[in-house]
Amino acid sequence: MKTVYLVLLTAVGMGGVIAKEGEVVEVSEAEATSLLHRDKARLATPADTDMVQDEGPTVEEFVAAGYLAKNYPPDGYASRSTDEEILAAMTAQEAEDTAE
Repeated sequence: MKTVYLVLLTAVGMGGVIAKEGEVVEVSEAEATSLLHRDKARLATPADTDMVQDEGPTVEEFVAAGYLAKNYPPDGYASRSTDEEILAAMTAQEAEDTAE
């Protein structure tokens, strides 16, 4: 199971305990998506902690977590996607915006 490091923006109940605001937590992708979509957390960067892996998300993972493709890669991370993949994600988001 792949995990993601997040910085909590508010206190959150996790595994029977309360994780405090500002705490760096390691969660599953599903938990990360839920917390990110509800604005309860943000992706952690290497500046947040030494525990954070250097390997960040792909553009597909980044967009799935609710971020704009044009802001990829997240601060502090190297890109794991090709220029073509990033451009395709940006184009798809622009098309969605136009259709709305």
